[in-house]
Amino acid sequence: MRQALASGGSGSPPEQELSTEGLDVVVSQLETLTQNLQRNLHFNVDDATGRVVVTVVDSESDEVIRQIPPEELLALSQHLAESLEQESRGFLLQTKA
Repeated sequence: MRQALASGGSGSPPEQELSTEGLDVVVSQLETLTQNLQRNLHFNVDDATGRVVVTVVDSESDEVIRQIPPEELLALSQHLAESLEQESRGFLLQTKA
C-alpha cells in the first residue's frame, strides 16, 4: 500500500518508501478529500486476520456505505488460516473418518 501511494498508484516502483510522517500526510489529504464528498474513511486492522480494513461512512448519517475487504472475505481468510494451522482439518473442508 505504501508503494502504491508513493508511486502515485502508477504501478512503477517507487524511488523510496514513504516515511510514517509522509504516510500520515497522505492519509490526512485523503480524509480531507473524502470529507468534501460527505464521506469519511476509517482505517482499522482486523484483529482476527491482521488485514487492513477500510470503512467508507456517510458523514451525515454515520451509515457504513462500504467495507474493503468485506466481512465475508475476512471470515473466509480467517477460516483458511485456521484450516492451515490444524492438521486434522482439510484445506477447505473438515475431514473426519
